[in-house]
Amino acid sequence: MKSPTAALTLSALTWLAVATLVGSAGTASLNACSPGENNNGMKSEPQPDASVITGDKISDVKAALQSDSLHTWPDSTLLPFIAEHLNEDKGQFSTAAYKLIRAGADSTFVFNLINDPSVKHDTKYMKINVTGYLGKPDYSSHYNAYSVKKAVAFHDEYDSLLTLVEKKYGVSSEALTAVAWVETRHGAYLGTHHVPSVYLCLSMTDNPEYIELNMEALHEKFDGDSTELKKLEQKILDRSASKSAWAVEQLIALQAVETMGHLSVSELVGSWAGAFGISQFIPSSYVSWAVDGDNDGTINLYDMPDALFSIGNYLKEHGWDQTNEGERKAVWGYNHSTAYVDAVLLLRDKIRSRVQSSGGQAE
Repeated sequence: MKSPTAALTLSALTWLAVATLVGSAGTASLNACSPGENNNGMKSEPQPDASVITGDKISDVKAALQSDSLHTWPDSTLLPFIAEHLNEDKGQFSTAAYKLIRAGADSTFVFNLINDPSVKHDTKYMKINVTGYLGKPDYSSHYNAYSVKKAVAFHDEYDSLLTLVEKKYGVSSEALTAVAWVETRHGAYLGTHHVPSVYLCLSMTDNPEYIELNMEALHEKFDGDSTELKKLEQKILDRSASKSAWAVEQLIALQAVETMGHLSVSELVGSWAGAFGISQFIPSSYVSWAVDGDNDGTINLYDMPDALFSIGNYLKEHGWDQTNEGERKAVWGYNHSTAYVDAVLLLRDKIRSRVQSSGGQAE
């Protein structure tokens, strides 16, 4: 389940402080952001002794990093601490670190994640995840003749495994096959985007400079009247805030993934939206619904048994039953797109028809 974190935005004064600190370190400065509200529901704790973070001993630094109360520190203490513990080339992620710590993320995890050499800042993640809705999705290639043929062959090859998943969760083997095909072509296209980088960038989509970037992208593509334009501009503002809050949730879930010990989160690669594995789960879905399908003691969504069992578990938990309404509800839970739901169920039907007509064997 998603963590109940809310959008975290800084006051203009705080943004100015961050800009000053980061700028003094020779890295990119940050612009002021509209004031917001911190709805984390965190209880107030005593402020830390300043000597904890200003001492010269490495033990003092480690003690501070291991503290559970960093989210209660005042900005006058927290902001310098963040600036000191981010590598010089990671200053652009200062606000991401701030949001995560304020949301209660473990500071050791936050700094280790951001300072990892694999983490890169890329504005394309701010753009495609906020303005991607401007284009209509086309899933037609996922249920054409080629796709049906490949899906039926997969259904035949993994018949025994699919049958086990269907018996456990009540999700048809054809539906499992369809979801796995639409998501990653049964693992052939897993994505090459560094998952932590995606979420760290997305956590900052409500920064003024990235809102401006997406407004410019909208104006370049838009061809309509001023009334419609205003609605789309408001949608960008809304999506910028919601995507930022959502990314913070997923980064906290990523910390939980690391704690579970099955995956190295710093090495995760996947889609530009932050999903990974054959089943394309986001971190919160992994924590909540991923399953050890082959009982080897690990949950690895890059392995077919774990991926298929996890898809079955996810769909069941999201309402899958023997009704059309239940099926659509469950697939919608997987991806909030009517076009996606239609594509999965149409491919499911085509697989079933082909399997039945061929006596259960791929042609």
